[in-house]
Amino acid sequence: MQWAPRSSPYLAGLHSIQASSNNSRLPDITTFSIEADASERWMESMARRNVYDAFFYRRDAQSVDLHARDGKFVKKMTAPSFVALAASEEVRKLSRDAMLHSAREAIRNPNVTLLVCAEDHAGASAADHSNFVVICRRMLLEAASRDLAQFSMLEHKTWPCRVTSLYADISALSTDMQNTFLERYKWLSNSWPLNARHHADTLAARFVNARSTYVTGLLLDCGHAAGMSWDEVTSMQARWMLASPGVKYQFAQHIVESLQEGLIYSTAEAELFCSSHVKNNGSTLARNHRAILA
Repeated sequence: MQWAPRSSPYLAGLHSIQASSNNSRLPDITTFSIEADASERWMESMARRNVYDAFFYRRDAQSVDLHARDGKFVKKMTAPSFVALAASEEVRKLSRDAMLHSAREAIRNPNVTLLVCAEDHAGASAADHSNFVVICRRMLLEAASRDLAQFSMLEHKTWPCRVTSLYADISALSTDMQNTFLERYKWLSNSWPLNARHHADTLAARFVNARSTYVTGLLLDCGHAAGMSWDEVTSMQARWMLASPGVKYQFAQHIVESLQEGLIYSTAEAELFCSSHVKNNGSTLARNHRAILA
């Protein structure tokens, strides 16, 4: 549901307030809380800054309360009010250092750390996006009130694609929550997936929504591995490009399942399949493509 220009995700059981600004240089900030009082106090403090144009208060999955820049209630929204930002099919060059600098200024805490970032463009890491979801589930949803208050979710608007990042002051977290993060730090910092199944589904979705051109080139390599003629390869590529989104997603899942052992991970960059692995294992995928791309 697109309640705000760049809505933060809904986390079941938690209250959330998103402070939104029309200033593209000022990221939107969302905080989550278990108690309504904590959310309302945070909104009041942010309203006093007089730099945010609206606040979106979400208590449940079906509606959002819109508040004015002074924090006063305006109306309850029960239907999406904004068009969702589509994934970019271009490779965007983003700066995590610039994100962190912007976040520290917006949060007004020089000690916050970037935990994980979900970018939505052709050059982005699907593992990062998947890890963002996993961290929300394993840290935010399981956090006590004291820890939850240390997390901030930011929507960076410097770039035309969707960029959602999670920050926290690690030193202010409880020992248990610090350990939870440190246990995952190596995977997060290297863009390695924390949950293989969730990552596979996220990568398949990325192939459909932003990396269709990469799949077209991959099918060429698979066709060559299978000894297909040029006409056969072109036909296979056309089937992919003309397929419905649902069929594309099903086939993208099949690609990931078939070639996942050849995945190459690079920090904050899109996953690629090793060319030698595709050459040795892509022939079966090419020969069986009609079973899904009918």
